[in-house]
Amino acid sequence: MIVRGVPGGPRGPARGPRASVDVFGPTHMKTVKLFIGMHLPDMLKRELLGRCDILQRVIREELGGELGQRGGVGQRGDSRILRCVPEEKLHMTLLFLGDVRESLLEEVYDAFDHAFDHAFDHATTPPVPPNSARRPHPAPRLTLTGVGAFPDSRHPRVVWVGAVDPSGETERLAQELRDQLGPAGLKHGFPVESRPFVPHITIAYPARRITAAARHALSRSLTRVQTSLATPDGAEIAGGRDASPASQASQTSRAWAVPRIAVIESTPSSAGTRYHDLHWTDFS
Repeated sequence: MIVRGVPGGPRGPARGPRASVDVFGPTHMKTVKLFIGMHLPDMLKRELLGRCDILQRVIREELGGELGQRGGVGQRGDSRILRCVPEEKLHMTLLFLGDVRESLLEEVYDAFDHAFDHAFDHATTPPVPPNSARRPHPAPRLTLTGVGAFPDSRHPRVVWVGAVDPSGETERLAQELRDQLGPAGLKHGFPVESRPFVPHITIAYPARRITAAARHALSRSLTRVQTSLATPDGAEIAGGRDASPASQASQTSRAWAVPRIAVIESTPSSAGTRYHDLHWTDFS
């Protein structure tokens, strides 16, 4: 079944038509930085961390003896080439909203609910139970695919793992969110990307200070991982105990059920960025 929530308790009854909104408004008004994302089950997060660790090994293979000769690949002797995203921060972003006025939060929540309902209305679901305002629906399921980088493997700034939802529901929801929260949905809607949505999960960033040799090794490693399954060796051993690190990092995983989709606040702190759910839909 589907459960909706906000901090402090469930939402109240549905309201009337949404008013026109001004996304940016006066600069003195308090804002929050928001994105809409999919939570991931713990086992899937551990698999993603494992892929990041494997990619580190591939990079060290590319560097060969340089680590031992120089004592590190960072400009300050740090041997870390990638900064893996901490487990608690792993998620799939469906739509980035940026700074949003607090007075507009209810409008965002309404648009989120409309987008969710429209996206999942396309799916075949059981009949609505008696006295239920929501039809039950199975959670979307994600399968991890290969490793990639933005903007590309030659100049990586973000390292990600691709994901596939065979039902197409994830892509439909991402598009509905754009429709509901973009200029077409709100009179002064949020600027949204025109590029097609590409399901992916960011797993790492290059370390801030690494040598040119390490950066080149990272680029070569990403290319190795991206092509490993296309080779006879990768196709035969991917997922096996004796698989090469490159094929292990790019292998396809089992399907994982998504536990929650949420409007998430991103807050900077001395300990790093913190995420906090403001409004969500749970699958159970």
